[in-house]
Amino acid sequence: MHELQVSALDLDAWAITLGARGELPRLIRRLIVATGRPLRVDFPGGELIDSPGWDGELLVAPGAATPYLPEGRSCWELSTESRPAKKASDDYRRRTKAMASRPAERSSTTFVAVSLHKWPRRRNWEEEHRKKKEWKDVLALDAGTLEAWIDTAPVEALRIGLLLGKSVAGIQTLDE
Repeated sequence: MHELQVSALDLDAWAITLGARGELPRLIRRLIVATGRPLRVDFPGGELIDSPGWDGELLVAPGAATPYLPEGRSCWELSTESRPAKKASDDYRRRTKAMASRPAERSSTTFVAVSLHKWPRRRNWEEEHRKKKEWKDVLALDAGTLEAWIDTAPVEALRIGLLLGKSVAGIQTLDE
């Protein structure tokens, strides 16, 4: 079997490209479907990334959570910006304020911040915001987390690897 390793450094470098912004939601959507059993997945990508609303919404059945997919409803904010903590904090504050009149909905929804960049203090940010108890839970994923998640989905590793210009002996795209 051919393997292709996509590293956190690869993802971090890719984040500065224009294409990464439209492809990130597609990558997350494919990883969700490849590694979980979601009831609902809505992650507009490509031309639709500027649509109003969350960057992604997910519904996972009770008992079907994974290390990357929280049980129940989760709402996701995705970023390719170079300052992940600032972007995640801005998104958290904006979304919490927008849902201020719906505390019951917030208390049953997990807030997920995703950065395509390395985010060294990601766990600190996550804990700091989790302690506020404004959402059911708060998760933060970065390039390192995405690397580990991609490792669990070989087909997606190949797809994203080829998109990043990597190759595996004996594997060609349809265009090739």
